[in-house]
Amino acid sequence: MTSVDDKNIWDREIASHHSFLQSWEWGELQKKLGRRVLRINVSGLLASAIEQKLPFGQTYLYVPHGPVFRDANDGAWIDFIKKIENVAELKKPIFLRIEPLNHEFQGKLTQKILKETGFRRTSPVQPKTTLVIDLRKNEEKILESMEHDTRYSIRAAEKRGVTAEFLSGNEKEKSFEVFWKIFSETNKRHELKTYPKTYYEEVAKLEGECSSKIALAKAEGETISAAIFIYFGEKVFYLFAGSRAGYGKFNAPTYLLWQAIRDAKKSGYRSFDFWGISHENKNWAKITAFKKSFGGEEVTSIGAWDYVFNKPVYFAYSLAKRFI
Repeated sequence: MTSVDDKNIWDREIASHHSFLQSWEWGELQKKLGRRVLRINVSGLLASAIEQKLPFGQTYLYVPHGPVFRDANDGAWIDFIKKIENVAELKKPIFLRIEPLNHEFQGKLTQKILKETGFRRTSPVQPKTTLVIDLRKNEEKILESMEHDTRYSIRAAEKRGVTAEFLSGNEKEKSFEVFWKIFSETNKRHELKTYPKTYYEEVAKLEGECSSKIALAKAEGETISAAIFIYFGEKVFYLFAGSRAGYGKFNAPTYLLWQAIRDAKKSGYRSFDFWGISHENKNWAKITAFKKSFGGEEVTSIGAWDYVFNKPVYFAYSLAKRFI
């Protein structure tokens, strides 16, 4: 049972994983935001666990889209839990929350093992279902999978002179304020909650095995839509986006997303992840319809699971969450 402090080892082990939330760079981002990060490699399970603070000095550990594993029996999960319990530098958490990305028959087997080990299902933190486009298809096939109105919007945007640019390195840092203005205005307009500005600034700075780009769409000399995309492994993620009010005729968000798909394909990535849809949450209805209009395959994970170390405090925490 070992903690992992070597980036090269972590990159080698996580390279084939398909979520940036377990990348070394994402862990370092969490540290910059003031959170303690524990990287664990035990019995074939690897996890970047983030310490989350609760009232009255309590904490819990959260493993977003992890642990990463191929085949892990109940003994491996028991070893993993023991490792969490015996980390000297951390205050013993109330509970451990995990969100493994295992699907179909593997997911069913994993759920069985988790239940037998003592985990209990809880509400997901990250979107449980997402939409993924296979970029190995040619552009014509990808376009054919889209709804007619989406293809029309892309053509209309081109005719109306909409352009898109993807910025990295120093260029994206210079353009962050442009993104932030559009993004924050969009969230206010739709009464959506956001993280503090610092969070998005750190995401925009990501470089290395897990990197980001700021994308801007322009028309008539104005920047009218903006987005941040994450690049990790063989996948690109559509993370944050916004658009200015009053420019709907340009279809800039649709055009920008299509150009991001094309850019990802040309750069050799194998899949494009729309980062979350929901058929149950009414607040997500419009964004889900927008994303689904691009085609792609729905992929559902096994959701979030808690292992409880302190049952009385966990019960009080769960009860309080219902009234918040």
